Amino acid sequence: MSGRDEANTSKVSNNVRKSSSANVSQTSFIGNASLNASTLNANKTPKGSRNGTQKSRTPRLGKSPAPQVADRFIMRRNSSVTNLSSSTASLNLKGNLEDTAFQDGDSSPRTVENRKNLSQALIGDKKDSRILEFRAKPPPAPEGNVHHLHHPLLLYSSSSSLVWEANPTFLEQLNVFPGFANPFSSLYTHSVAKSGAVNARKIPRAIPTAPSRILDAPDLLNDFYLTRIDWGSNNYLAVALGPSLYLWNGETAEIEELFNLSSPEVPEAECYVSGVSWLQGGNFLAIGNNKAEVQIWDVEAKKRVRVMRGHSARVSCLDWNNHILASGCRSGEIHYHDVRVAEYYFCSLKAHAQEVCGLKWSPDKRYLASGGNDNALNIWPVPASSDAKKDNAQLDQPVASFNMHQAAVKAVAWCPWQPSVVASGGGTADRTIKLWNVQMGSMITSKDTGSQVSGIVWSEDYRELVTGHGYAKNELILWKYPSFDRVAELTGHTERILDLCASSDNSIVVSTSADETIRLWNLFPIDLEKKKKDEREKSKGSGVLARQCLR
Repeated sequence: MSGRDEANTSKVSNNVRKSSSANVSQTSFIGNASLNASTLNANKTPKGSRNGTQKSRTPRLGKSPAPQVADRFIMRRNSSVTNLSSSTASLNLKGNLEDTAFQDGDSSPRTVENRKNLSQALIGDKKDSRILEFRAKPPPAPEGNVHHLHHPLLLYSSSSSLVWEANPTFLEQLNVFPGFANPFSSLYTHSVAKSGAVNARKIPRAIPTAPSRILDAPDLLNDFYLTRIDWGSNNYLAVALGPSLYLWNGETAEIEELFNLSSPEVPEAECYVSGVSWLQGGNFLAIGNNKAEVQIWDVEAKKRVRVMRGHSARVSCLDWNNHILASGCRSGEIHYHDVRVAEYYFCSLKAHAQEVCGLKWSPDKRYLASGGNDNALNIWPVPASSDAKKDNAQLDQPVASFNMHQAAVKAVAWCPWQPSVVASGGGTADRTIKLWNVQMGSMITSKDTGSQVSGIVWSEDYRELVTGHGYAKNELILWKYPSFDRVAELTGHTERILDLCASSDNSIVVSTSADETIRLWNLFPIDLEKKKKDEREKSKGSGVLARQCLR
């Protein structure tokens, strides 16, 4: 190729580069200016259409259609809007209706004066103040603060760091526009009706800090291993005071003495009631004494039905499984009695090396949990019928045995809605509450209470449990299950708590103490709607049963 041809080739390539760069710059400019041009010429009649109509044109290949004009303005939402300038910018005090947050109907403020009043109501005169502030805990509500029913403010918990601050007259200033729908109400208010928060179990109840009733209990034995009280389904509270047993009527609050073990031959100092237990659904009361006897009393007739012997030491705890009565004594043995037959004794368990001080059947009546002074918690299966005495002669091997407590295990209670879960509490050297899974044979959790555990009561309605404690705090503690968060601490007893039991409807917890007082705590109020529903279902079931019996 000649020099002249090379010069022509370079000259052509330079022209191509210039033309392409000019075209690119021209396209970019037209693209930026097309929005303004289309906006300015929006009211002009298009060329080629005298009658005002314009034909649609199909864009040619290689050319993109002209950008369309948006019919609305989407404002930018910054993630951190905390100062006054950003807040007032969103209010747009110039009077232009560019912010769609206020275009929600005829009742929205559309004048400069209304916008200034709204800014004054929301922010006040503080130009450098912050609407949102981040803190660790929310500030306390001012005294006499009453929220409006239709716009209750949301009270943030301590876990939330977002706190709404406003001047004291904020709620009053929001009413300067009667027809104005506050656009910030969805951000800082909470609708109770929509969230379904109206629930009796979810709303925190008023837990009493003092007992509803205090009963004097003179001659109450200060012995950790005994069982002195039990509340039956007939609404009678049985209380053992030395050699005597008293009945307190839960409806009329009347007190009567059922019996006294002392006699001219046996002085009061040498005999006492060591354990009591009601037969559920009946008027029969089982009591144990220090003479190694188990007695059955008919409370309605005020008559002793029978006396069952066989233990070698005092009987400190008892519990019923329908017609089978289990009793634990100081020797560490547990006896099963069938009260239907004349030969009542049919089974013996070599349960513990020392005294048996806790005894409870599971809700489904499949297992018996026993706690002893040997720091052990044993789980026993339900025995066979009394006819098979050879099979039930002695059962030395429990289903499960737990030996993780460091002191005597007196507090034993089964979970009402989880029949395989049992709770146990240790004495002074242990001070823990432990939950066990009987089927898995393992411990679920352990909680250090700081003092001796003498009793445990569950609440199925509230999913809580209350524990009674001796040395050194002498208090009742209400726990949330299964988190074991402390709900309340109830004080009042001056000496260690010895026993805990619940009323027939499980609404009242009874505690006895070495200060010779019995205190009634109304910890679990009854849900009246649920109670009525249960009564209706029960009445329907009884009617069906009656019809079946008549046929």
